[in-house]
Amino acid sequence: MDLLIVAKEKDKNFYQDLDVTGFIFPLEGFAMDYKYKFTLDEIEELRCKDKKCFVVMNRMFFENDLDELAEMLSKIDKMNLDGILYYDDSLLELKIENNYKTNLYLNKNYMVTNSDTLNFYHHKGVMGAVLSNEITYDEINTIRNNTKLELMQLLIGYPVVATSRRSLNTNSGNYKNLEVVEPKSGQHYFLIEDEFGTSFISLKRFNGCKYLNDFQKIGINYGIVYQDDLERKELINLVVLLNQGKTKEIDELLGRNRGFLNRKTIYQVKKDGKN
Repeated sequence: MDLLIVAKEKDKNFYQDLDVTGFIFPLEGFAMDYKYKFTLDEIEELRCKDKKCFVVMNRMFFENDLDELAEMLSKIDKMNLDGILYYDDSLLELKIENNYKTNLYLNKNYMVTNSDTLNFYHHKGVMGAVLSNEITYDEINTIRNNTKLELMQLLIGYPVVATSRRSLNTNSGNYKNLEVVEPKSGQHYFLIEDEFGTSFISLKRFNGCKYLNDFQKIGINYGIVYQDDLERKELINLVVLLNQGKTKEIDELLGRNRGFLNRKTIYQVKKDGKN
């Protein structure tokens, strides 16, 4: 399984020296849920020839956005990037209409949960998908056994748990990023607001590295690692530990929150159609 780092730094030498397969760059003006974003010029400057480069375009697009979106996709298509992690199916429609060659990777947060959906998109020409953070390892294994798509799995990071089109920080009178506590569970969330809405980010870091060897054995193609609040030296050390498979040491550094990997979410629709 290849490692992809969600970019934060703006130092090409740092990216060049880091022993990973590639990087994911959230695209300024076209991505949400991310604190750090990059312009297309910055991405072109920072990308490394011997490492893979993906961009995130995961906000919703409306009819009046389509001309700008098509223009951006045309520019990206000339850059020979390895793929776009996308949410809105307008990207897929534009790719089909304009015969863009850049690969698309489905990135629909909580909705990428089954092989039937993935195989539908595979038939439409999608190359891969980022799996939901809210499914178990057994469900991931089932998906892997029933689709040919390339699969990406979160390994380390603070998960997005919800998004809203509303400007929740601004409406609350707080114009900066905001921390809130859910009263029943006591869980803490960080709210990131931009022009596209508000994202709820869990402040409990997810660490799926206990399943690192299992993901490799079943054929998950990419493991995603967010730098988030890790300093450069911490990220370099983490990459070394990941490449050496030292999961116990990673647990000591980052905690043991496995999310839903070893327990089913209570919000899943069951076979009888009941929640």
